Parts: sequence; C-alpha cells; structure tokens
Amino acid sequence: MHTVILVSEYLLTLAYNEPLERPVAVTDRELAATQFALFSALTAVPRTVIGAFTGVMVEHLGWTNFFLVCTVLAIPGMLLLFKVAPWNADD
Repeated sequence: MHTVILVSEYLLTLAYNEPLERPVAVTDRELAATQFALFSALTAVPRTVIGAFTGVMVEHLGWTNFFLVCTVLAIPGMLLLFKVAPWNADD
C-alpha cells in the first residue's frame, strides 16, 4: 500500500508540474517567477473544483467505476502529450 501511495504522489507531482515547464521555458527569465506563480495557481483550479464533487461521484458509481471513469477521462490528455510534448523532440 505504501508503494502505491508513493507512486501515486510522484505521478501527481509530475502531472501538476508538467504544464508549468513549457511556458516558463519559452518566456523571458525576468517573468519566469511571475508566470510560474500564476500557472501553478491555475493548475490548482480543476482539482479544487472537481475535487468537491468526487465524493458524490463515488457514492453513485462505487470505487471501481469511479476509477474506471477517471481513467477514461484521462486518456485524451495522455494522448495529447504525444502532440504537445513528444519524447524525441529537439528543443
């Protein structure tokens, strides 16, 4: 169980920080701190808004179906990574 929690937290950290990396990399260094603060605050909005409804979703769907729905909803974003951040892209 500890391993699952550790891997989950690691992947969540990557997921929350990845959207911040590209904008900061392509902007002026003087504005990087401001943009990092702004974008990190914006990445908290979806998890805060959706997080308020997950308890209701679990009550209606059950844990197994809830995780299946979350997995299906994550697939488009994961596929979009191939276009936005390809593995072998030259910077």
